[in-house]
Amino acid sequence: MSKSSVTRNTLPSIFSFCGSIALSDALMKIITRDGEELPVLVTARGLLGMKGSDKNASEVRKHLQEHPREAPDLSLNPQVVDKAVIEHEAAEYLQVSYRMIVNANSLKPHASNNLDIALASMDFIRQYYALGGSTYLAERYISNILRGLWLHRNLEFRHDGSVQVTAYAHGVEPITCTFEGLSAKPDFTVIDGSQGLIALMASALDGTLVGADNTPTPAFFEVRARIRVFPGMQVYPSQLMNMDDQGKKLAYLSTRQGQRQAIMHSQKVGNAIRRIDDWYHKPLLEAAMARSDALDVMKALTPKILDGSFELEAMPVEPLGIERSLNLAYRLALNIDVFEILRNLVGGINQKLASATGLADLTDDMHYLAACFIRGGLFGGEKDTSEADAKKGNRKKSVA
Repeated sequence: MSKSSVTRNTLPSIFSFCGSIALSDALMKIITRDGEELPVLVTARGLLGMKGSDKNASEVRKHLQEHPREAPDLSLNPQVVDKAVIEHEAAEYLQVSYRMIVNANSLKPHASNNLDIALASMDFIRQYYALGGSTYLAERYISNILRGLWLHRNLEFRHDGSVQVTAYAHGVEPITCTFEGLSAKPDFTVIDGSQGLIALMASALDGTLVGADNTPTPAFFEVRARIRVFPGMQVYPSQLMNMDDQGKKLAYLSTRQGQRQAIMHSQKVGNAIRRIDDWYHKPLLEAAMARSDALDVMKALTPKILDGSFELEAMPVEPLGIERSLNLAYRLALNIDVFEILRNLVGGINQKLASATGLADLTDDMHYLAACFIRGGLFGGEKDTSEADAKKGNRKKSVA
């Protein structure tokens, strides 16, 4: 079916999903040679930095031009910064741990003011899961967890480390898998020994994991990474920004309330786990080969994409499909963001899904849409002005 012949849906003004993956913050601890667990503490440190902004460079350059015989003002820049350093002399490992709960929230919208779209989304996700989509996505999530992508910059020390995941649920014996091949890049090859984790996560996502009341029940995952470290090494918690207080620190390392224990925010951990969207690669390459006008904003990058010198990587599943490191909106440019896909849900995607017989028939757009439902978010469109005016008129009549 051609794109032009597909009836486009009008997005409801209210259309949202609760996320299916809930995460705790990740606590950072030191494990000593004796097995003692101690918090990694964040400390504020004063230092003298050099002034190195473009504004400083312009001022010095101007001074040298106007007063070539006078030394410019190169005064130092005193500042206070937060650092998380392994200070214990007996430290052997950095341990970072968090908990994850997986449930079936993607089976039904949290809120919608359009019954047709709500029912269409429910039909889509149930059929998608029935054809193996929940297992396909769980393989990707579990791979990213076991490979430790969520450690972010702490993966600098990945060559001597491991991730252990223990999962359990109502009526399910605990399942444990340990993996030592930490990686800074996604690799969706199924890891040996992880099949039990994948099956449990898939059943929690698609609602086939049920509790004593015969309704969908969540699965629980305890994740722990250990990386070998040495005293004096700096580690990297999440960073908070404060742009309001003039004259104060603008960046703060995240800490646990009540003590300055280093943590990684659940949002940062979640971004890495959701780094499974490589489904934009094919349409991007096709647009690049066709020299599409849609890629004008990234014209300088297109030749590098085509010759392979710029490697396309999986990015976190997000409604707009923006690659943050270069600030490029791949999905928006290609009109394959979640809102455009939802506009083709009833007449396009669901019709294709009706004729699908297995996982191989599921398209990249289907994988992306299901992953967006799992992520959760607000997917509504702009409010229909005629509908709003009608409601306003009805309110006036009722008042009269």
